[in-house]
Amino acid sequence: MDYESIKNYKNTILEKLNNELNNYIENETILISTFLIIRFKKLSFLILEKKEKIYNIIENYLKNNEIIKEINDINIENNFFDELIDDINNTNGEFKNYLNDNNFTKETEPLIWWNFNKTKYPVLFSLAKKYLIIPATSIVDERENSKLGNTITKIRNKLSPNHAILINFLSCNNDFW
Repeated sequence: MDYESIKNYKNTILEKLNNELNNYIENETILISTFLIIRFKKLSFLILEKKEKIYNIIENYLKNNEIIKEINDINIENNFFDELIDDINNTNGEFKNYLNDNNFTKETEPLIWWNFNKTKYPVLFSLAKKYLIIPATSIVDERENSKLGNTITKIRNKLSPNHAILINFLSCNNDFW
C-alpha cells in the first residue's frame, strides 16, 4: 500500500474542507444565524477576534433596534411603562442573559425554542425571525418545481398558468385538506 498517496489524498480532502469552512466563517449572515441557534450561540468554533466581531454586530443591532426607538418615542408617564422601557433598553442584559441561558438540549428545535422564549428575549427574537427563516437548501423548491413539471405534460398542455399553479398548490398542500 502506498502510504504517501493516502497521506496526499487526506491532505487534499482536509485542504478542501478547510477552504469550504473558511467560506462559511467569512459569511456574517451564516454566523449570525448560527449564533441564534441556541446550542451554537457560543460560536466556539471561531477564533476570538471573529467571535467578538459577530457579538459586536449583534449588540449593535440590539442597541439600534427599531422596537426600542419606537417605545422610547412614546411619551408615557406611567411607572409600569417606565419599568418596561428600562427592561427593553437593557439590551446588553438581554444579550448576556441569552449567552448564559442553559435551558436547552442538543435536540432543542431553534424555532420552537425562540417561540417559547420570545418574551424573555424580545429584541433577539426579532433578529431570529429575520435570520432563521432563511432556508438552508433549495431542495423543497426544486421538489415543488418538479411536481409542476409532472402536472404539465404532453396530454395536459392546454392548462392555463393559473390552473397549473392551483393544481400544484393543491398537490403540495394535500396534507392540510
